[in-house]
Amino acid sequence: MINSTTVTYEIKRKILNFANKLTHVAGKVQAKFVSDMIYGLIKSKSVLLSDISDALMEPIKKINTIERLSNNLMTELDPSIKVNYDNEVKKVIGRSPVILVDDSDIIKPHGFHFDSLGMVRDGSSPKKTYEKGYMVTEMVAITKRNKQPVSLFSHIHSSTEKNYKSTNAITYETSY
Repeated sequence: MINSTTVTYEIKRKILNFANKLTHVAGKVQAKFVSDMIYGLIKSKSVLLSDISDALMEPIKKINTIERLSNNLMTELDPSIKVNYDNEVKKVIGRSPVILVDDSDIIKPHGFHFDSLGMVRDGSSPKKTYEKGYMVTEMVAITKRNKQPVSLFSHIHSSTEKNYKSTNAITYETSY
């Protein structure tokens, strides 16, 4: 019989070790934020801050945890975190990876107060109508060992943003 508590702690240790590999140069605040977000996202299986907060089970009020996570989401991460993530990804994708690029859309037909809300072609509509929304550029690579996708790049953008050039410019700005 498998001891589920032991398995849970092993998984948590692996998550924290991975987060530490990403943030060993960044400060303590960002290191805690990254490890909390990775653990909270995996445990809660949700992107909602309230669900992530519940998963963290901190001994403070839930609203305080949500506010801490929200404040950290509004600040730029240390550039070393992306460099460290890229180095970890390169270990699992090999020298000649298969990279998939997907330009998609997020529609917000009832949205009025979103920043830089533009017009996008609704790919899920049978008539391919134009709706209010954003473009999304995603890149994933397939791992060499178990053929699983690993995120390389994800960017939400709009043609109404200042200094916006094109979807191709967004795609070509990546380091892959």
